[in-house]
Amino acid sequence: MEVFIVPDDFSTIQSAVTAANPGDVVFVKNGVYHEEVVVDNDAIRLITQSPRAVLDGQNTLGTIQPLYWQF
Repeated sequence: MEVFIVPDDFSTIQSAVTAANPGDVVFVKNGVYHEEVVVDNDAIRLITQSPRAVLDGQNTLGTIQPLYWQF
């Protein structure tokens, strides 16, 4: 299992998700991420630092829906 931290290890959520293998974790730090993300691997975990991690793929400012949330 590897943990990929956005934006430390990858500048975008999509690049971290694309690099992740089954069992890996993508940890998203607080911030606004202006991108659309396609997750085609249901065996990774997408975790946000808090509800202040925002995914704004269509400039509508929707909050990312974490699969797991840890403090």
